[in-house]
Amino acid sequence: MPRARRRSFLADGVTMRSPLRPLLALDLGADDDQDVDPVYYQELIDSPPPREVRVVPDAVHMVHGNLQLANVDFPEFAEDAAADRDGVVRGVVTVPGGPGYDTTGDGHADGPPR
Repeated sequence: MPRARRRSFLADGVTMRSPLRPLLALDLGADDDQDVDPVYYQELIDSPPPREVRVVPDAVHMVHGNLQLANVDFPEFAEDAAADRDGVVRGVVTVPGGPGYDTTGDGHADGPPR
């Protein structure tokens, strides 16, 4: 079974200068590399970036929880951020054109919140 991966959320200069205050989420690798299956460990070493993504403060708990539960992988959050006009994760990860996709361009899935 794969080991848990370490992640950190940091406030840096970009966080302080941006009106969105996006924190930098970093994927730091496995918790304990010595007990990791060699094949899985090699996948960790060979895994290409992204190893970082910007997350608005309101979405940090959602990102952290989904990563801890392995519901969503780090690259999926990076894809979500890449699709955002400001390059940040704002909430639930959605598939372009799928249910919950932001069709209005206002940063809210399926239009503004009700």
